[in-house]
Amino acid sequence: MQRTHDTDSPSPIFLLPWGLAAVLGLVAPWLLGGQASKAYPIMTFLALLAVLGILFAVLMDYRNWNAFAFREARSGIGRPNPLRVFALGLVRTLPLWFFIGFLYLGLSNPAYLREGNRLIPQAFNAALPTVADAGFSAPGIQFLASLLALAALLANPACRARRAWLRTLLALLLINALILAWTGIYFRFLGNGQLLGRYPSRDQHFFATFYYKNHWAAFALLYCGVATGFFFRDLPRWFARSRKAGSGGLALAALFFFGLTFFIVESRSGILLFSLFGFILAGGLFACIRSRRSRWLLAVVTLAGVGGGLYLALADRGDEGFRTGSRLQQSDSVPLDRMRVENGSQASLAMFRDRPFWGWGYRSFEPLYPGYSTDYLWNTDAFFPLNMESFCSDWLRHLAEFGLVGSALLLLGLILLPRPARVGPAFNLKAEGLMLGLRLRDADRGLYEREHRLAPGLGMRTWVRICILLLGLLALWDMPFSNPAVLASVAILFLISRRLA
Repeated sequence: MQRTHDTDSPSPIFLLPWGLAAVLGLVAPWLLGGQASKAYPIMTFLALLAVLGILFAVLMDYRNWNAFAFREARSGIGRPNPLRVFALGLVRTLPLWFFIGFLYLGLSNPAYLREGNRLIPQAFNAALPTVADAGFSAPGIQFLASLLALAALLANPACRARRAWLRTLLALLLINALILAWTGIYFRFLGNGQLLGRYPSRDQHFFATFYYKNHWAAFALLYCGVATGFFFRDLPRWFARSRKAGSGGLALAALFFFGLTFFIVESRSGILLFSLFGFILAGGLFACIRSRRSRWLLAVVTLAGVGGGLYLALADRGDEGFRTGSRLQQSDSVPLDRMRVENGSQASLAMFRDRPFWGWGYRSFEPLYPGYSTDYLWNTDAFFPLNMESFCSDWLRHLAEFGLVGSALLLLGLILLPRPARVGPAFNLKAEGLMLGLRLRDADRGLYEREHRLAPGLGMRTWVRICILLLGLLALWDMPFSNPAVLASVAILFLISRRLA
């Protein structure tokens, strides 16, 4: 009997690009939060390797499809041409590709020339995108472009994936983040005051491999969403077989240690957002639990925990200016800390007003900030600005860098990302069998729910999106998306959880 071709099952070759994307997510935070000297080239290489893996997988899928296409078409169980599906998916991502071209066009049209610690104005075409310092912006532009290309191709319906693969990759990424949390706790209490006990830090606000505590908070909060997705997935199984925790046990451990790190590192933004996330998580549990007594207990615990977290996050906020000034008087160097939020925001708005249409180019905020800030700190000789980063809203910062055109292209590209392919009419036979299996599973789960008064919670995609929205809230007063490791994690977790749904 001649062997038939499985038309609806993703080819194992697609594990290659998804696995390479996960490798990027695993490696990026260990490169000192994406801020090591060679971090940008390494992350760009991994992203481009995953892009090549996608192209190779699609071509191999087309080769396998072509070998059975005629016979499957005659039998009525065939699937569409993978190359045609891939091409149609590319059409929906055109705004992202235009945005990538926008980035490289600005890189080829720099507005300034660096000489030592100074930027010297030079002739450039003001009617086109630009960057302030090509040498400074180039590594970041190459990484951002490769990451967006990876996102555009992984979201393509032709780049299929099995749910078991994606869950395994998410579990590996969660374990990696948990190891980072343990590493940070260890060096926080037993270290020598340096990053990983080896790399000098600009101040004491580092944690794990991240130079800045709020960047760690953003990274950990993302994986709180992954952990919660696993927790709700395994919650019905816990009540049916309490001794088999599965990935839900890992999820609870991760949530505990991530939450603990926010308090250890004294990240008020992290505590605030984790408290909000805890309130949302409790709401999900509240919707699941049917017992009135359990609901009251959950409500009391949630109000106490969230109220305490909000108090710790907001109680001493007014003392920040005094403590920053004290550190300036005690040291000749400038600590990597928030100086004046309104100053950074005003500088971003001034940059935007000067070039509202095209913006100043990606990663141009840092080199241009001294010229726009009236309170910028200078060294003791008042000769050149001290090497510091100015903290402000990511939204204002990127609006000044991308302008209206770049921001519109990026936003439109993200909105139009292709949705994962769904089972079509060509798969009716297998789809009916699959639905029958799902109905049986749902019946078993319903039995567990009736016995244990439990209903299913939200899915992985929803929890990851909630955490990304919380990072968007953090970006109103801080810069989570300016950290390369956080940016890579946002893209990879969003794509995997979206495909998993």
